Amino acid sequence: RNIGAVILASDGIYNEGVNPIYTAGKAALPVFTIALGDTIVYPDQKVVNVLHNKVVYLNDRIHIKAEVEADYLKDKTVRLTLVELTENGVSKPVAEKTITYTSGSYFGVHDLYAEAAKPGVMHYRISVQPVGGEQTVKNNAKDIYIEVLDGRQKIMIVSAAPHPDIAALKNA
Repeated sequence: RNIGAVILASDGIYNEGVNPIYTAGKAALPVFTIALGDTIVYPDQKVVNVLHNKVVYLNDRIHIKAEVEADYLKDKTVRLTLVELTENGVSKPVAEKTITYTSGSYFGVHDLYAEAAKPGVMHYRISVQPVGGEQTVKNNAKDIYIEVLDGRQKIMIVSAAPHPDIAALKNA
């Protein structure tokens, strides 16, 4: 309730969430930092972010963008995989892509595709295969959930003549 200051003790390396540097700058109170541990950056790769639609329609093609980042893994080749996880714990491979890290500090956006074959909530996992020398592999995968709806409707748009508004309605 009456906090006078915050003491942040960290090694300065974060794997998930908001960067503490930006959060501390927005704080309404002073933030004091204490550097702890080993500040050496080790070879690591991670699935930083996954972009996808939350809702799709039955029989549509699902487009998923996976952002992958790697440090100190130049000339290593890994597999980026998309698997569907079912309710009984079985994983079904959906898509796979080979990534070669071309520099010591790599960032790439990779497109993966799946089919919305059945209605309901689909659980997918996007992951990069572990490479020797990584300190942690917990950040090598991200889970996403996509709802597949079976409620597509056909709508007729009738117009007396071509018009830009009609094209905009059709695209929407």
